[in-house]
Amino acid sequence: MKLVADMSLCGRPWRPRRGITPAALVLDFAAGRYAPGAFPDLVSFTRASTATYIDSTGTMQTAAIDEPRFDHDPVTHEALGLLVEESRTNLIPHSEDFTDASWGVGSSGTGANPILTSNAGVAPDGTTTADQIIFDKGVGAAGDSYSVIGSNLASTPGGAVEKSVWLSTISGTAQVALKSLTSTSEYMVCNVTTEWQRFTLNTVPASGSDGLQLILRGTYGTSDSATLLVWGAQLEVGSTPSSYIPTNGSTVTRAADSVTIPAAKLPYSAVAMSIAMEGRMSYADNSLSFSTVVLSEWQKDTGNELTARISTYGSATGYLQVFNRVGGTAYATASSDNYFSPGVDISFSIAGRFTANAVNGAVDGAAFTENTSATALPDLTSVDLKLAPTFMGTIKSFRMWATDIGDTGIEEATS
Repeated sequence: MKLVADMSLCGRPWRPRRGITPAALVLDFAAGRYAPGAFPDLVSFTRASTATYIDSTGTMQTAAIDEPRFDHDPVTHEALGLLVEESRTNLIPHSEDFTDASWGVGSSGTGANPILTSNAGVAPDGTTTADQIIFDKGVGAAGDSYSVIGSNLASTPGGAVEKSVWLSTISGTAQVALKSLTSTSEYMVCNVTTEWQRFTLNTVPASGSDGLQLILRGTYGTSDSATLLVWGAQLEVGSTPSSYIPTNGSTVTRAADSVTIPAAKLPYSAVAMSIAMEGRMSYADNSLSFSTVVLSEWQKDTGNELTARISTYGSATGYLQVFNRVGGTAYATASSDNYFSPGVDISFSIAGRFTANAVNGAVDGAAFTENTSATALPDLTSVDLKLAPTFMGTIKSFRMWATDIGDTGIEEATS
């Protein structure tokens, strides 16, 4: 796939915000505008597998090996930018065929076994592969009245497990619970409409295995009956949901996305550098110092780098740290400890400026307190920059200057 910048007289060139100095490197993934070249001229992108994303019409598509994914909001169709994810595995072997023996149905009390019909509707990817499931728990209000379908147990290595499924109704609305197979208390009630929605549930199973259930149950506050279209079930080890991984008979692994800007394409100055980045990120509080989310990493070695990271160390829920490390000594500045909170699709707009004697950062239009103890910048002339190497989410844009744009500049860049 070839992506080009619109440089025609009729095109709309990328323009800097207000009075900010024009960036030497512009990667506007959401708008598809790049300077001083096109995407393949400026970015090295790899992924060793196919992967899914939502296109500008709200339809799920599959990207080929090493093809970048430019994601969109499935409801509003807003362009979100470049989708970057870690490797994940869908542990459900039949993610679209709910009539397969790897799925089981059951009922109790006044409930009846769900009735399944294969390929009864159009799925989020535009194919007629969505199954219809008719649930009926009857009028019983107690917990022993239910109608349920569930996947077989899958082995998990411990820790958090993310469950997800796409649901819609034939008409009207319905309430169905998405539930852990190994716990009666870990569930969420999904308000299902005629529009396709992806519902997600994160749990930490007590044992080394887990599964996914869809259930109407007397004590869960669900509908007494429901006719649903169901598609795209996923069970993955992780604290946040990732893009859908289709399976058809066995588990499938999606490889990690890798985004690198080669050294030859980077503007470099031994005197001053500035960066700005915005997008949406998903993360959990793992109490890891400086490495919960790594937004940009320009690193020669562990003692020489310019980096922007999100930390959840100790009691912090998420703070941005921008630092210059040279000769093994780090000079850093940071936001407040709890500026960000763990979650899914958290918007961020950050920037950093680095000089031989100072470093500072900004988030959402406000600069931090400048650190003026720096003594030099690391020599990164021949070093590639890793963009979002530890990250789950979308990058809307990334910009770089071979100059110090000052506190006013980084505030404007993040406003």
